[in-house]
Amino acid sequence: MSYARRLTLRLYEGSTTHKRWQNFYPGITLSGGWAYLPFDAEGFNVASGADQATMRLSLPGVTDVAAVIEDALAPPQWLAEVRLLELDQAPTATAPPGSEIEVSRFVGQIIGAEGHETITISLGAAITPVGAQVPPRVFSPRLTGYSPRL
Repeated sequence: MSYARRLTLRLYEGSTTHKRWQNFYPGITLSGGWAYLPFDAEGFNVASGADQATMRLSLPGVTDVAAVIEDALAPPQWLAEVRLLELDQAPTATAPPGSEIEVSRFVGQIIGAEGHETITISLGAAITPVGAQVPPRVFSPRLTGYSPRL
């Protein structure tokens, strides 16, 4: 049995999905509108931490992609969801298998783009992976007790 990994990139704003790309099945559009685009992503981490606050995507600098990125950077800026999936399938397959495992997922705001032949997109985390996302809790001696002193 052979394992392969693929990336998906969804560009969206609110409940409207503007673009869906996948980088594993060349020349075909998968169900759900996932069109093929050879791209790569840097910044997936196993553990949450400050390093996971950014991600960089490398996309081909073709006219269609450049136009989509320009639209994504115009207010209101779109969000990007990048998923790393693992599948047990030979690389010569022409369709996804019945099951895939999501290895990692990153959701971030498109904060910048640069390049000509290759467009590099910078994503910033939509929600900080470290820190409270709800009002912080204050730990007092009444809650935790007094620490021992020597």
